[in-house]
Amino acid sequence: MTNKSNRPWKGKKKPVSTLNATKESKTSFAKRRERQKQLDVIKKLSNELKQESSKKKEQERKRLEALKLKKQEDSMKSVTVQVIKDNKKIKRMSKKQLVKSRIYLKGHLNTTGGAMDR
Repeated sequence: MTNKSNRPWKGKKKPVSTLNATKESKTSFAKRRERQKQLDVIKKLSNELKQESSKKKEQERKRLEALKLKKQEDSMKSVTVQVIKDNKKIKRMSKKQLVKSRIYLKGHLNTTGGAMDR
């Protein structure tokens, strides 16, 4: 059996309205309840796992932050500070010297640039 275009793999098409849709077999109320309970248990377990992983991530983030802070404090301890009260001396310094060193300007720490700020 061929259709008008002589392509045997193309069958004759029926209108959609004439096709019978297959109906789902209805499950009993008890089975639906049981399935819902199973889904609830699965959701609870997945939520617990998500919370556990988020707690681990938060703890790791806090630990890394603490390490970073400690490292920064240690590096600040090792820095030698030179108090310069004369602004003319600072103006004479080159940009490179200003960036490389942290300078106290009349008792205030100038943190514009420097290796420790990065």
